[in-house]
Amino acid sequence: MRRTCHVACHRIFRRHSSSAAASLLLVGVDSGTQSTKACVFDGRTGTLLAEASAANTIHSPIDGHAEQSIGEWRSGLFAAIRDAVALVPKERQAPVGAIGLSFQRESFTLVAPPEADQELVPLRPAILWLDGRADGECEVIRRAAGATAVTADHYHEVTGKPLDVTSAMARMQWLARHEPSVLSQPHHWVDCGAVLSHALTGNLTTCVAGCDTAGLIDLSQRQWSLPILEAAGLTLEQMPLLAEPGELLGGVSAAAAAELGGSVSAGCPVVAAGGDGQVFNLGMSAGNGGRGAGGMMLTLGTSVVLSVGSTSASIAPAYRTLAAADGLSYTMESVVQSGTLILKWFVAEFGAGDGFDHWGRAVRHTHF
Repeated sequence: MRRTCHVACHRIFRRHSSSAAASLLLVGVDSGTQSTKACVFDGRTGTLLAEASAANTIHSPIDGHAEQSIGEWRSGLFAAIRDAVALVPKERQAPVGAIGLSFQRESFTLVAPPEADQELVPLRPAILWLDGRADGECEVIRRAAGATAVTADHYHEVTGKPLDVTSAMARMQWLARHEPSVLSQPHHWVDCGAVLSHALTGNLTTCVAGCDTAGLIDLSQRQWSLPILEAAGLTLEQMPLLAEPGELLGGVSAAAAAELGGSVSAGCPVVAAGGDGQVFNLGMSAGNGGRGAGGMMLTLGTSVVLSVGSTSASIAPAYRTLAAADGLSYTMESVVQSGTLILKWFVAEFGAGDGFDHWGRAVRHTHF
């Protein structure tokens, strides 16, 4: 969490720093699957001053489905920032100079067309990255090789992502088959990054390095792929704007500043950092920053992720290729979705009433 938030702040500092801004506070946000976290750093030294988090709830209405409320993403964002800023030691307090946003990837929902100065209105809960409902749609696409405009091979070549259940295209086809009443309403497609950006700035914008994992972006162009949008039943007008890592998403709106309780002033810059996995990869120096062969990183979190940095967008079935959070290079990523999440399930089912923390302490004090 701290590393991801720290890099979210580094994105601010690289492109938006000044001698005046260096004396301010920087806030890094990491909106993940299980919680939304905010860390406050000294803008001059990068020292961590305070942190806070707000829990997110995963709902499974049907076996294999995983959903969240985007209202919870929004409320958790404000609560985490507000609480973290309030925890800054009195002698280190200063105005917040900027906020950097990182976010969970592949999770998305549909909302009513946004209205100025109004909260987003979801038409259904967000479908999370670990949701498996679209497996049947993926199989239909694979079997229709050559008979459809977007085949599985073409999808992989354009997006850098092997077709699987995290594909927004496959999930949109699932919605068309199972929830046509939702799609019959005027709607916009939003990922977690767009929801956070809209909550703080009023602008519906997300980051290329993060949103690309949903499989709707042409990786070579770093823009929405029109053929894949069409296959997903979407148009360009229904999509968020795209920003590169480190680019300005907008300023904190007056309404957001009020909801933050005055802890952040209206107009405070909000900067795109990227998807949580890409940002964490950069923070652990596993990327290459465009400087040759990259490092390797293994993450044991909600999911298990192996990442390798590269200067080129290599495409292969063994991994998915991502836009890196440095805005220059690429990340090759292999994922096992059930990491600590399955451990928490195991403890809940077979832990004899003791919580995850109890068994974590027991493991730490066990000698093998």
